[in-house]
Amino acid sequence: MPSTHKHHFLLAAEARTISLPMIQKWSDDEVRSFFEMMRWADTLGTPYCPHCSSNELYTIRTRNQWRCKKCNKTFSVTSGTWLHSTKLPLRTILMAIVISANAVKGIAALQLSRDLGVQYKTAYILNQKIRDSIYKNLNPISLKGEVEIDGMRIKPSKSVLFNKKANRRKKNEVTVLTLKQREGHNLAERFITRVVPSENKDDIRNFVEENVAKDTTIFSDCGAGYTTLHASYDLRTVNHSKEFSGPNGENINGIESNFSRYRRFLTGQIHHQHDKYLHLYAQEIAFREENRRRSNGDLVEMLLIHLLSLAEDPEFRGYWGARRRVTTARFSDSFSSAA
Repeated sequence: MPSTHKHHFLLAAEARTISLPMIQKWSDDEVRSFFEMMRWADTLGTPYCPHCSSNELYTIRTRNQWRCKKCNKTFSVTSGTWLHSTKLPLRTILMAIVISANAVKGIAALQLSRDLGVQYKTAYILNQKIRDSIYKNLNPISLKGEVEIDGMRIKPSKSVLFNKKANRRKKNEVTVLTLKQREGHNLAERFITRVVPSENKDDIRNFVEENVAKDTTIFSDCGAGYTTLHASYDLRTVNHSKEFSGPNGENINGIESNFSRYRRFLTGQIHHQHDKYLHLYAQEIAFREENRRRSNGDLVEMLLIHLLSLAEDPEFRGYWGARRRVTTARFSDSFSSAA
């Protein structure tokens, strides 16, 4: 009798559509063509000027660049994006994206540096650019249908999530609020995160009103901060001190799954995080949870499209140079005052 057991999606062949050995077999022209297809997907890989949008170009084959006939500006496949002025070969960047896409709970910069054979600083900035591009390419849409909301308290820069006694000390704690739009009724699963000081009524109400359509059914726990949502939404709660699911199936298991992935990401990969970039880590994990049923090839394309989108002022361009300048200036100031 044939087995009726269904394998997990990640065990299926459909989940593996790209791999490192596959990329290693590509020629440099094939790698560059793949980047061009992701950069100019709307024209099927045909380049156009990022400054004036003209498609009348001169090709500079010796430098893999183009020069616009109208504005006379020169550009490459990475110009004006998160990868602008990068010194890494395109193949190395693509391999890093594949490694990141395959890491379902994220990957540490130190591990990525070993896999790619690059410095830790290089791997760290590439990781941060991926996270920053995910965060800033969020589509501003209102969540509808059935939406879950919950918050997770964490301590930035401290690896204490597994220490319940330490978690009771609320000093320096912040809360990651998360909204999840449930899949169904022609709606795709969607996550939105925000870092707030605590699960207070004002922050929760503002977060929900900015991202959730009126008359939406919202599921939450019995926290006091969620009670004000009754006025504008169909609020349904579950008392986690008594049950995992309410009498009519009320639950927030989707968000709890996302938080579980976040905790494993913290304790098993990066071990600590700076509060300045907490929103990037939170949205990265939400992105991974939201797209967990996609193939790794789809994830690679999504991440590369994000990285190759136009970035007006990417935060991590020249990151280490800026830190060095700040450190040098502080040292010079302190030396002058001492003198």
